Amino acid sequence: MAALLMFQASLTEAVTSEGFERWYEREHFAERRSLAGVLASARYRSVIGPYQYLAVYVLSDVNVLSSHEYASLWESPSSTTEQFAAKVRSFRRLVLLPKENAELPFSSTQGGKLASSLVLFCMSPLAEARQRVEDWYSVCYVPGLPQLGTCTEASLWTMADDSMWCGLASFEDSSDLLREKYPRFVAVTGRWRNWLDCAAMEETLYKRIT
Repeated sequence: MAALLMFQASLTEAVTSEGFERWYEREHFAERRSLAGVLASARYRSVIGPYQYLAVYVLSDVNVLSSHEYASLWESPSSTTEQFAAKVRSFRRLVLLPKENAELPFSSTQGGKLASSLVLFCMSPLAEARQRVEDWYSVCYVPGLPQLGTCTEASLWTMADDSMWCGLASFEDSSDLLREKYPRFVAVTGRWRNWLDCAAMEETLYKRIT
């Protein structure tokens, strides 16, 4: 079964973007995107939302994360990695599995490249409200995505323990164009949220940087 590995992070003010970009692109990201079973990968910077950076890896199977090759990256980090890891202000690691009937995301892109713009929402729905959340997603959220721009794909994913759900939508349009339309999109889809009974609903608009 396909899986997604996502890292969201924000940095302390002590970190220079130039130094961080050099380390992340040449070492941290390069090591992970070269792992066997990583089908596609990309990095994003937040346009609207709580986390500055997002890294997305599309995996052929969640067992990629159980491999010795992947484990060694955590067990034996370089001194540079340890240096920058200490300067991350907030961090979240998400391992996501597709909801029933969800397709592998970004399958329509060329050469395994991910979209230039993404909208990501994360929520923690109460058990008794999960069907209503799925109804909201299919009846309101996905049909509303064209208000933002040219949506190529949308899929719903969940943590293995079902504690968090994430919706991921990819767009051909630039993030600047999406940002102009974003407030109205949130207002329209938000009309349904008074009965979603979910905790920590957050949405982030990202633009691709790698």
